[in-house]
Amino acid sequence: MKCCTAFLLVIAASSAHSQWLRFEFVSDPGDFIGQGQTRDITYEQNSPDTSWFIVNLLSRGTASTGPNLLRFNMWHFGEPSDLLGARIGTDQLGHPLRVGVYENAMRASFAEPGRPGLDISFQHRGSNQLSGRFEILDIAYTDLGTNGWRLDRFQMTFEQHSEHVVPAMRGRITYVVPEPASLVALGVPMLAFLRKRRSS
Repeated sequence: MKCCTAFLLVIAASSAHSQWLRFEFVSDPGDFIGQGQTRDITYEQNSPDTSWFIVNLLSRGTASTGPNLLRFNMWHFGEPSDLLGARIGTDQLGHPLRVGVYENAMRASFAEPGRPGLDISFQHRGSNQLSGRFEILDIAYTDLGTNGWRLDRFQMTFEQHSEHVVPAMRGRITYVVPEPASLVALGVPMLAFLRKRRSS
Protein backbone atom coordinates (compact mmCIF):
# COMPACT_ATOMS: atom_id res chain seq x y z
CA MET A 1 0.00 0.00 0.00
CA LYS A 2 2.76 2.43 0.90
CA CYS A 3 4.65 1.56 -2.30
CA CYS A 4 1.62 2.09 -4.52
CA THR A 5 0.67 5.40 -2.91
CA ALA A 6 4.24 6.69 -3.16
CA PHE A 7 4.35 5.78 -6.85
CA LEU A 8 1.17 7.77 -7.50
CA LEU A 9 2.49 10.74 -5.56
CA VAL A 10 5.60 10.81 -7.75
CA ILE A 11 3.41 10.99 -10.86
CA ALA A 12 1.36 13.77 -9.30
CA ALA A 13 4.41 15.84 -8.49
CA SER A 14 6.10 15.43 -11.88
CA SER A 15 3.15 15.61 -14.26
CA ALA A 16 0.04 16.94 -12.60
CA HIS A 17 -1.57 17.79 -15.96
CA SER A 18 -0.30 14.90 -18.07
CA GLN A 19 -2.81 12.34 -19.29
CA TRP A 20 -2.28 8.79 -18.13
CA LEU A 21 -4.01 5.46 -18.37
CA ARG A 22 -3.82 2.58 -15.92
CA PHE A 23 -4.62 -0.94 -17.15
CA GLU A 24 -5.07 -3.68 -14.56
CA PHE A 25 -6.08 -7.23 -15.32
CA VAL A 26 -6.22 -10.78 -13.99
CA SER A 27 -6.27 -13.46 -16.69
CA ASP A 28 -7.40 -17.03 -16.10
CA PRO A 29 -5.19 -19.87 -17.35
CA GLY A 30 -6.40 -20.62 -20.86
CA ASP A 31 -7.41 -17.03 -21.66
CA PHE A 32 -5.80 -16.19 -25.00
CA ILE A 33 -5.60 -12.41 -24.55
CA GLY A 34 -4.04 -12.20 -21.08
CA GLN A 35 -2.14 -15.51 -21.21
CA GLY A 36 -2.88 -16.25 -17.56
CA GLN A 37 -1.01 -13.15 -16.36
CA THR A 38 -1.77 -10.64 -13.62
CA ARG A 39 -0.59 -7.15 -14.61
CA ASP A 40 -0.83 -3.52 -13.49
CA ILE A 41 0.44 -1.16 -16.20
CA THR A 42 0.56 2.64 -16.41
CA TYR A 43 0.92 4.57 -19.68
CA GLU A 44 1.69 8.28 -19.56
CA GLN A 45 1.36 10.78 -22.39
CA ASN A 46 4.67 12.38 -23.42
CA SER A 47 6.63 9.97 -21.26
CA PRO A 48 9.94 8.83 -22.81
CA ASP A 49 8.77 5.28 -22.11
CA THR A 50 5.43 5.58 -23.95
CA SER A 51 5.44 5.61 -27.75
CA TRP A 52 1.69 5.58 -28.44
CA PHE A 53 -0.89 7.32 -26.31
CA ILE A 54 -4.00 7.59 -28.44
CA VAL A 55 -7.51 8.33 -27.16
CA ASN A 56 -10.46 8.66 -29.55
CA LEU A 57 -14.00 9.56 -28.48
CA LEU A 58 -16.28 9.14 -31.48
CA SER A 59 -19.88 9.04 -32.63
CA ARG A 60 -20.95 6.16 -34.86
CA GLY A 61 -24.35 6.38 -36.55
CA THR A 62 -26.38 9.39 -37.64
CA ALA A 63 -28.85 9.42 -34.74
CA SER A 64 -26.33 9.75 -31.92
CA THR A 65 -26.67 12.66 -29.50
CA GLY A 66 -23.15 12.23 -28.14
CA PRO A 67 -20.06 10.03 -28.24
CA ASN A 68 -20.87 6.34 -28.31
CA LEU A 69 -17.51 4.76 -29.13
CA LEU A 70 -14.29 5.03 -27.11
CA ARG A 71 -10.95 3.74 -28.37
CA PHE A 72 -7.62 3.50 -26.55
CA ASN A 73 -4.30 2.55 -28.16
CA MET A 74 -1.26 2.38 -25.86
CA TRP A 75 2.27 1.13 -26.43
CA HIS A 76 5.50 1.21 -24.44
CA PHE A 77 8.97 1.31 -25.97
CA GLY A 78 11.12 -1.75 -25.36
CA GLU A 79 10.14 -5.25 -24.29
CA PRO A 80 7.54 -5.96 -23.23
CA SER A 81 5.80 -3.30 -25.30
CA ASP A 82 2.54 -3.80 -23.36
CA LEU A 83 0.57 -3.00 -26.52
CA LEU A 84 -3.03 -2.30 -25.48
CA GLY A 85 -6.04 -1.81 -27.69
CA ALA A 86 -9.47 -1.18 -26.16
CA ARG A 87 -12.85 -0.50 -27.80
CA ILE A 88 -15.98 0.29 -25.79
CA GLY A 89 -19.21 1.07 -27.60
CA THR A 90 -22.86 1.87 -26.95
CA ASP A 91 -23.60 2.75 -30.57
CA GLN A 92 -25.95 -0.24 -30.93
CA LEU A 93 -27.84 0.72 -27.76
CA GLY A 94 -29.06 4.07 -29.08
CA HIS A 95 -27.45 6.30 -26.48
CA PRO A 96 -24.05 7.87 -25.73
CA LEU A 97 -21.50 6.31 -23.40
CA ARG A 98 -22.64 6.77 -19.81
CA VAL A 99 -22.29 5.28 -16.34
CA GLY A 100 -23.96 1.90 -16.08
CA VAL A 101 -23.69 -1.87 -16.29
CA TYR A 102 -23.55 -3.41 -19.77
CA GLU A 103 -24.30 -7.11 -20.08
CA ASN A 104 -24.12 -9.46 -23.08
CA ALA A 105 -21.38 -7.52 -24.82
CA MET A 106 -20.12 -8.47 -28.26
CA ARG A 107 -16.94 -7.59 -30.13
CA ALA A 108 -17.29 -3.83 -30.58
CA SER A 109 -16.78 -3.68 -34.35
CA PHE A 110 -19.53 -6.25 -34.96
CA ALA A 111 -22.03 -5.60 -32.16
CA GLU A 112 -25.62 -6.29 -33.10
CA PRO A 113 -28.53 -3.90 -32.41
CA GLY A 114 -29.31 -3.87 -28.70
CA ARG A 115 -25.86 -5.17 -27.69
CA PRO A 116 -22.98 -3.18 -26.15
CA GLY A 117 -19.51 -3.40 -27.70
CA LEU A 118 -16.31 -4.51 -25.97
CA ASP A 119 -12.89 -5.47 -27.32
CA ILE A 120 -9.70 -5.65 -25.26
CA SER A 121 -6.57 -6.75 -27.11
CA PHE A 122 -3.08 -7.05 -25.64
CA GLN A 123 0.40 -7.74 -26.99
CA HIS A 124 -0.90 -8.34 -30.55
CA ARG A 125 -3.45 -10.89 -29.32
CA GLY A 126 -7.04 -10.14 -30.31
CA SER A 127 -10.39 -11.91 -30.58
CA ASN A 128 -12.39 -12.89 -33.64
CA GLN A 129 -15.45 -13.20 -31.44
CA LEU A 130 -16.00 -12.54 -27.78
CA SER A 131 -18.59 -12.32 -25.05
CA GLY A 132 -18.54 -10.43 -21.80
CA ARG A 133 -19.76 -7.55 -19.76
CA PHE A 134 -18.48 -4.20 -18.52
CA GLU A 135 -19.41 -1.45 -16.11
CA ILE A 136 -18.65 2.20 -16.74
CA LEU A 137 -17.99 3.62 -13.28
CA ASP A 138 -17.16 7.17 -14.33
CA ILE A 139 -17.01 9.18 -17.55
CA ALA A 140 -16.62 12.88 -18.26
CA TYR A 141 -15.95 14.63 -21.56
CA THR A 142 -15.99 18.10 -23.07
CA ASP A 143 -17.97 19.00 -26.19
CA LEU A 144 -15.61 20.71 -28.65
CA GLY A 145 -18.30 21.50 -31.20
CA THR A 146 -17.21 20.69 -34.74
CA ASN A 147 -14.01 19.17 -33.34
CA GLY A 148 -15.91 16.42 -31.55
CA TRP A 149 -15.29 15.58 -27.90
CA ARG A 150 -12.35 15.48 -25.53
CA LEU A 151 -12.31 12.73 -22.92
CA ASP A 152 -11.53 14.15 -19.47
CA ARG A 153 -11.75 11.01 -17.34
CA PHE A 154 -13.00 7.46 -17.59
CA GLN A 155 -13.11 4.34 -15.45
CA MET A 156 -14.53 0.92 -16.20
CA THR A 157 -14.30 -2.70 -15.12
CA PHE A 158 -14.74 -5.56 -17.56
CA GLU A 159 -14.95 -9.31 -17.98
CA GLN A 160 -14.10 -10.66 -21.41
CA HIS A 161 -14.25 -14.20 -22.82
CA SER A 162 -12.21 -14.38 -26.00
CA GLU A 163 -13.73 -16.75 -28.58
CA HIS A 164 -16.53 -17.44 -26.04
CA VAL A 165 -14.38 -19.81 -23.96
CA VAL A 166 -14.85 -20.16 -20.20
CA PRO A 167 -11.46 -18.73 -19.10
CA ALA A 168 -11.80 -14.96 -18.74
CA MET A 169 -9.80 -11.78 -18.58
CA ARG A 170 -11.07 -9.42 -15.89
CA GLY A 171 -9.77 -5.95 -15.34
CA ARG A 172 -10.07 -2.24 -14.90
CA ILE A 173 -9.16 0.72 -17.11
CA THR A 174 -8.68 4.15 -15.55
CA TYR A 175 -8.00 7.24 -17.66
CA VAL A 176 -7.56 10.72 -16.25
CA VAL A 177 -5.90 14.10 -16.63
CA PRO A 178 -4.97 14.11 -12.95
CA GLU A 179 -4.74 16.58 -10.18
CA PRO A 180 -2.63 15.40 -7.22
CA ALA A 181 -5.64 14.73 -5.00
CA SER A 182 -7.27 12.46 -7.57
CA LEU A 183 -4.11 10.35 -7.88
CA VAL A 184 -3.91 9.80 -4.15
CA ALA A 185 -7.57 8.77 -4.14
CA LEU A 186 -6.74 6.06 -6.69
CA GLY A 187 -3.88 4.71 -4.59
CA VAL A 188 -5.71 1.61 -3.35
CA PRO A 189 -4.70 -1.38 -5.52
CA MET A 190 -7.56 -2.87 -7.52
CA LEU A 191 -6.09 -6.30 -8.20
CA ALA A 192 -7.35 -7.68 -4.88
CA PHE A 193 -10.86 -6.63 -5.91
CA LEU A 194 -10.46 -8.37 -9.26
CA ARG A 195 -9.21 -11.58 -7.67
CA LYS A 196 -12.13 -11.52 -5.22
CA ARG A 197 -14.57 -11.10 -8.10
CA ARG A 198 -13.02 -14.03 -9.96
CA SER A 199 -13.34 -16.34 -6.94
CA SER A 200 -16.92 -15.36 -6.10
